[in-house]
Amino acid sequence: MHPLIQPPFNQYPPNETPEIQIPQHTTVIISEESHEASTNVDLYRGTLDDMERDAEIIEQKAPTWLIEFLIKNKIPAKEPVKVSFILKPHEGSELDELPNGNARLTANRMLRVRKILAYIVEKLELDQPPIKPISLTTNNNTTNNGTIIFNGHSVTESTNAKDNGGGSMTATLLATESLENALGDAEKNTDEGSNEQDNTTGNNSQSTAAVEEERKNAMKPELWLELVCQDQILPPTMTLATIKSQIWKASGDLTMTYRLRMKSV
Repeated sequence: MHPLIQPPFNQYPPNETPEIQIPQHTTVIISEESHEASTNVDLYRGTLDDMERDAEIIEQKAPTWLIEFLIKNKIPAKEPVKVSFILKPHEGSELDELPNGNARLTANRMLRVRKILAYIVEKLELDQPPIKPISLTTNNNTTNNGTIIFNGHSVTESTNAKDNGGGSMTATLLATESLENALGDAEKNTDEGSNEQDNTTGNNSQSTAAVEEERKNAMKPELWLELVCQDQILPPTMTLATIKSQIWKASGDLTMTYRLRMKSV
């Protein structure tokens, strides 16, 4: 049988890879991760003392990129590993199936949940649910009528907004998430005008416009949509690799369902 490792060889020089004394009983394992399996499969298992005797077996079982790195000093250009997954509406959800048979997808394993939600919004041509409009004033009065006081700024919710029919989002969730960025701009605009007392009215108008602009852009898909896998709601920052290994934990294509957010997380 001809050896699989063919010259020319170009090993690292001794000054770059000095010899390290490793105990002879150290376990050496070569394993493979399959796209279908949920766990690794051992291709070779032995000890450091066995490697000289098992050189031919290791030559056959070791991946080509490892041999070329160790013997030929070649760093492989590894393609990003992709994950296949299925998207479908959650049971009881009023959302539609993805059009044109796009339920089965393949993407980079580092793709995050928020990107998948944005894809769903685009393909289903979803409009974000209505959120409660807010108004900003700069008085220092404290009220008990739903007004939130923040560094001298009061943000009041109106009471004539309607909930979206696809799911009941609480006013607290919407107000908190919408105002978090809005108050930042409002505070900044107020600080810039703090030395000009005669321009209070003008600053109020600018602040209100800034809040309105923030309100329009505040509703990102992860604020009103969610992905579910194995009855667990997936955080927007979680990757496909983590979902497959930590939550799905099964062979075959990863399956996730989407729905309108039912409650704050």
